[in-house]
Amino acid sequence: MKPAIICLPITIPADVKPGLALTPFTVWTVSKLLALSSVCSINLTGMKYAGMGSNEVTGRFTTFKKIMDRLGMRFDSYWLDNEQSHVKSLQGYCDELASSHCLRSEHLEILSCDCGAVEILKDAVSSKWATERKLIKDVDGQLQCRLCHSILKSDASQVLVLNSGFNGNPITAFPTFYQKEVDSLQAEYNQPVLVSRKRKLGNKVWLFGREWTLDTDFCWSFLFRSLQKAGFDSEVVVISNRSIKPLVLSYGISRKTGANIKPISAIVTPFATIKGGLASTSHQITIPSLVDRYGATPVRFLLGDCLKWEQKDLVVDSSIIFWTMKALEKAADYTETAAKVVSIREALSMSDGNSIASFITGMRRSEKVSLTPYQKLLLGKDT
Repeated sequence: MKPAIICLPITIPADVKPGLALTPFTVWTVSKLLALSSVCSINLTGMKYAGMGSNEVTGRFTTFKKIMDRLGMRFDSYWLDNEQSHVKSLQGYCDELASSHCLRSEHLEILSCDCGAVEILKDAVSSKWATERKLIKDVDGQLQCRLCHSILKSDASQVLVLNSGFNGNPITAFPTFYQKEVDSLQAEYNQPVLVSRKRKLGNKVWLFGREWTLDTDFCWSFLFRSLQKAGFDSEVVVISNRSIKPLVLSYGISRKTGANIKPISAIVTPFATIKGGLASTSHQITIPSLVDRYGATPVRFLLGDCLKWEQKDLVVDSSIIFWTMKALEKAADYTETAAKVVSIREALSMSDGNSIASFITGMRRSEKVSLTPYQKLLLGKDT
């Protein structure tokens, strides 16, 4: 079993912007610093790909992989939620959950919209744990779908629900100020979770004498179990600070299958907004356009500048690319430090974005610059 650092599945948009690339960037850099295998997880199913053909969806992943390669970020493996090996295992995972009475069939009231984006237990609509809440709005006392704007309709039907209760699953958060939030979410996640869907399209399983269509998020939530089958022991997972809830769900579901899923550490990245400099022009700030215009190294410095670990939300000035290019014009003499990173805490300290400006200044002013392992990665000297 290979010790690995992973991320939760990334949904690939038409344009890959810096904010999206921050998660795989962190997976790549920390994997190098801690000598762990790197796995970039990708979501290729669900509502965000609605109306797209399979070739177009596959094309998005192919393009994404090429973008990562151009950045010098090559992963040991990619995990896709539509891989046949994973899809074929869903029946077995659900059988295990049903056998342990964690998964059951019940006749319950469901609220749903016309487009199918919202389908939620009526009793859970006011809960902060309802994953569809971000798709629901209240208009004059009536709940509506934000996508199709239809009023949610109530209907009693036989559904598949999961017993949650994920308290006790050990997740160690970095930075540590996220630990209280992680612990709170695990302790409070104690309501039934709707995992079946009315729509015909989607992965299907046979349980309790009938066929069910599974919720897309529920299917990829077996991520840790699926990676274990693929030979990866997930020790560290990288998430944005908007994804703590999905992490608790995924990790909890994988552990409920009865598999020996080990305790994990979660690296929570800030939510970064890019502005100023490049952002003030008509030039669209996407990773491909930035690499085309400035090269991979300045873009890695931009991403590194986003990792200011003491902040949850920050605004990054895109002019860091300009100053990086100025620094790279100098024929600096680089030496290497003997520092070896042995812990996540050390890796985060070394990669803190607050050090980027001083490093760039040092490159511009010094005849000899001593490189840390992380700085070597930024400069492409150890990729």
